[in-house]
Amino acid sequence: AGIDMLTDPHEKIEVARLCLVAGKKAMARSEFGPASIYHLQGTALLQAMDWEQHYDLSLELFSCCVRAQYVAGNYDGVAISYSPIDLYARCIQDKLPAFESVIHMLGGQGRFSEAIEYGLSVLDQLGEPVERNVKEEDVAVEFQKTGALLQSTAKRWGHNTSSC
Repeated sequence: AGIDMLTDPHEKIEVARLCLVAGKKAMARSEFGPASIYHLQGTALLQAMDWEQHYDLSLELFSCCVRAQYVAGNYDGVAISYSPIDLYARCIQDKLPAFESVIHMLGGQGRFSEAIEYGLSVLDQLGEPVERNVKEEDVAVEFQKTGALLQSTAKRWGHNTSSC
């Protein structure tokens, strides 16, 4: 009820900043439940227009909220906290911390195929597409090339590669 009593926009921003600081401190102490609450309270104080006027605060608070929701095991909260980042982040790089948390969450739920597909879609968005239909013989050729490169690098640095 205390947050509801805040009416001044400047006070809301300042309290949101304090929630971010408190949430980060709680995360650093592995107190994920309290961190989650601090970050959620901070995000509740922000409006859509704050993404324009207080972009860095909004991005960091929501990104930290996504991470806190993930590590606290609140997977529904991850999706809810991620949504504003997806809508308002200015560039793909600003979404990366949240992307990472989503991928970890999917993996933590045993949804490995979804995590891999999500990660591949992030790489696509970053301009680094990865071939999805790779032939086994192509993989074998690339492994041979990598092995040869590693051996030549090891020899150049004087390492014995016969035991590898």
